[in-house]
Amino acid sequence: LLEEINLSSGNFLSQNIIYNTIEKIKNIYSESDYFSLSIEHKITSSNKGDIYKNLELVFDEGEKQTITSIEFKGNKIFSDWKLSRLFENTKPWKWYFFWRGDWDETKYNEDKEKIKAFYYNEGYRDFYIVSDSIEFDKKDIKIVINVHEGPKYHYRSIAWSGNNKFSDNELNKAIGISPKEQFSKEKLDFSISEIISPLYMDLGYFYFQIIPDIKPIGLDSLDVVFNIKENNIVTINNIIINGNDKTSENVIRRELRIFPGETFNRKKLLDSYRDIMILNYFQNVIPNVEPVGEDKVNLKFNVEEKGVGQANFSMGYNQLYGFTGGGGFQFPNFRGKGQNLAINYQRGLNSNSISNNSNSFGSSNTNYSSNSTPYQSFSITFTEPWLYNTPNLVGFSYFYSQRGEGANFSMPFDIFQNGGSVKFGRKFKWPDRYSQGSWSLKIQKTTYSSNDKELLSNWPGLGVPYLQNEKWNFSTSGISLIQNLSRDTRNHPEYPT
Repeated sequence: LLEEINLSSGNFLSQNIIYNTIEKIKNIYSESDYFSLSIEHKITSSNKGDIYKNLELVFDEGEKQTITSIEFKGNKIFSDWKLSRLFENTKPWKWYFFWRGDWDETKYNEDKEKIKAFYYNEGYRDFYIVSDSIEFDKKDIKIVINVHEGPKYHYRSIAWSGNNKFSDNELNKAIGISPKEQFSKEKLDFSISEIISPLYMDLGYFYFQIIPDIKPIGLDSLDVVFNIKENNIVTINNIIINGNDKTSENVIRRELRIFPGETFNRKKLLDSYRDIMILNYFQNVIPNVEPVGEDKVNLKFNVEEKGVGQANFSMGYNQLYGFTGGGGFQFPNFRGKGQNLAINYQRGLNSNSISNNSNSFGSSNTNYSSNSTPYQSFSITFTEPWLYNTPNLVGFSYFYSQRGEGANFSMPFDIFQNGGSVKFGRKFKWPDRYSQGSWSLKIQKTTYSSNDKELLSNWPGLGVPYLQNEKWNFSTSGISLIQNLSRDTRNHPEYPT
């Protein structure tokens, strides 16, 4: 407690300090569900002199308290059980739900807002909470909420005022709300912000305004008039990008769907935000619209860079290869140009496995002991997603691996593989902008060799073909064409919804 309240001998003493200290202690106890704590203080003389006093705090901790009941009053339409289930964080303790029962005032207020939203969306526009009380009684916390439900409303008529660009009929079809339909505040707000507003803002009416005028008629009906102020069409004056300390500005600009001189378009702005985020180079992207005048606006994209390079290292041991180890690097935003570079290398670490007769990497002149199985592999991949700032992708890769023969190996010969690929891809406009395709041409050569004639002769069905200079050796090669079509509509690379 002394550490938490930051109070020690030698501090100045005042009534304000004593009050603040006691409040801090109460907050500490409340975090552990001790809400009945009471603290009295005493000030006594000290043997150090008249200006020194002793401060004594006397505790009555009480008992740990949990929520044991939540009661609603005034509710006739929905039961206590139904309403209490709307509480996500404020729930009574039960022996079979022993983890429940914690009291948190902030979360309790959030749960009360959920009750209000539920009633508003069920048509009860006049609902409100009359009063609520929280009773702390020994071990129990009892909550009583008194509500006024009011009547259930339905729409009687829907009208429009001030609309010139779209007719009443067009707006009625778009908004998706019809007469006799039950009132729902959530649906009404959604229809205004996500249906009607985009209709205008996608055509450049950035200063568009819409205000619903809702009038109760009789006991359970509503007349709604949507008052619209269209204002001027605006154009894009300039697009400003900030915060890109590592990434080239061109990498961001080529993902934009909207450009200076064009009419403002809300959908294109949101599409640009999505495409920049999906690069996965940035922690956050914040688009902003700044008015320049009555008919011009600037667009700002504030980005927060994040580390996107990856490094890996691994070690292991198995009976086949002995100790193995290796690592690699991947740079999804290589040099800040949006390019992708990946390098990986793995090797068997058994020192008795390999005896090289050649310094060239991947040479087939490597000799192996008969009781060991050497292994190593290497690969490198490079991709340029925007060739010359066009939506065309190019890339290449090279790979090499070798596995040696041995007593523990399933084949009586050494295997060398190497090859590479070239890749071409493109973003499509059809069937939509989320689609893209790529084509890869892969060439691979595999060489099999062995000096152990005795082991080969005992291998069923193999025989000893391709004997060259007292060494069994032959190769196979292959070419493959790989086509890939994909469509990605995620709105976030890591946490899509």
